[in-house]
Parts: sequence; C-alpha cells; structure tokens
Amino acid sequence: MKKKSKKTRLPKSDINIKKRLTIFAVSSSILLIALVLRIAYLQFATTVSGRNLRVEAQRQQLQARTIIPRRGNLLDATGRGLAFSAPVDTISVNPSRLRTTTGEELCKEEVAESLSNIFELDYEEVLALLNSEATSVRIMERSTLDQTTKLEEWLTEANVLGVTITPNTQRFYPYNNLASNLIGFTRYDGHGATGLEHSLDHLLAGTPGRVVTITDSLNVEIPDRRHVYIEAQDGYDVYLTIDANIQAISERHLSRAIRDSRADRW
Repeated sequence: MKKKSKKTRLPKSDINIKKRLTIFAVSSSILLIALVLRIAYLQFATTVSGRNLRVEAQRQQLQARTIIPRRGNLLDATGRGLAFSAPVDTISVNPSRLRTTTGEELCKEEVAESLSNIFELDYEEVLALLNSEATSVRIMERSTLDQTTKLEEWLTEANVLGVTITPNTQRFYPYNNLASNLIGFTRYDGHGATGLEHSLDHLLAGTPGRVVTITDSLNVEIPDRRHVYIEAQDGYDVYLTIDANIQAISERHLSRAIRDSRADRW
C-alpha cells in the first residue's frame, strides 16, 4: 500500500505576505484602470471643452455690422427731388465695454453727462441706459453731422471705447405734402409703407452690405485675414411723369375749389 503524501503547509507569515501581495496587485490594477479612464475622460472633456471655448471666443470677438444702402430718390419729370435720403448716424453703446484705450474703466456718470450734452438728451435717461445689462443700448437714432462730429472729438480726447457710430439714412420730402398720396412714405425701418415708396420698394431699397471684424476684449479691431466686407448696393433713382410745379398749381386750385364748394374731400 502506498503511503499518503503529506501536504506541505506554508508558514503563516508567508501566507500573510502572499495575501498582501495579492491585495496590492489587485489595488494597483484598479488604480491603474481608474487612472487610464480618468486620463481618457480628461482628454475627451478637454477636446470638447476646448472646441466650445474656441466657438465662444470667436462669437465674442466677431463683430458683425450691417451696411445700410442709400435708398433711391423719387424725382419729378424735370429732375426735382420729391423724396430723397440723407445720411445720418445711429449711436449705440455697449455698457460692459466702456473703457479707455488703456483698459481703464470709465465712470458711467461722466459718460452719461457727456452724451446727454452732445445730443441734448435727459441725463437720467442716458444714465439708466448705461446702467442696463444689455450688450448694446441705442443712445441716438438719427444723429446729425454736427452731433456726430462733436461725439468723435470727445471720443478721441477722452480715449473712449465701447461707443459705436453706425451710418444710417433718413427720408426727406422737400415739398412736404405735395403729391403725398402718390408718393407715400417709408416705415421706421426705411422700407416703403404706402404709395410709390411701397410699390417701387424693390427698386428704391437697394441691398444691404455687411462688415465682419475681429476685436479684442477692449473692442479694438484686430487686423486679421478673416475680415469680411460686402459692399452695399444703393437703390435706383426713379423719375416720375409728374411735374412738381404743375402738381403744386393743380393742388392749389383744387383746394380752392373744395373750399368754395364746401366739399368734404377730394
């Protein structure tokens, strides 16, 4: 009969060491896997976050401005202007970007005082606009040449950033109500509302242009090859068949006949 072999037992100290090594190996493996997963997550998050940050930075740096075209004139048969557009400027301010060219913050009370004096506006109303959280507030819708000149001089002397001057146009009718039912008038946005201003709007309105520039944190333009400039196409001048003199005489005699006959209207 074969004798049963006796199993060799490891000393207790060796067993404890083996357990410790096993635990250490398992823990190290778990930590290594966690580290690899963390690195992978950070790499992915950085890629996505970096892309989002680049998009957000570009959005904040890009400044798009519409170039408003000159609306075409309405002229009588002899070339007299019955309706024409004159250049004016729209003045707007970005309250959060009111700075000097050296980056120093401006006192909004002083800015409000200067703007209210230049445009003859109420100081409290201007200050309320400057204290708003809007990214752009309109100070003056139609600034005259003299007002714009004074503003530009003040901006240069005080080294002010954050104020934008946008060229615009305003419609004028030099003969007032002459042939007003025929000529019509324009809406607030410059497009025709009634009369020939409306029916010929596709000829008179023109095509807006566009300027896209890149600015720094102080709203100073940065030279860059990605700048975009699309020139505006002015509207066409339209000659009518009526004569302003004949029209004025006709309306004067018609008004007298209405008055004499006590008619309600003509």
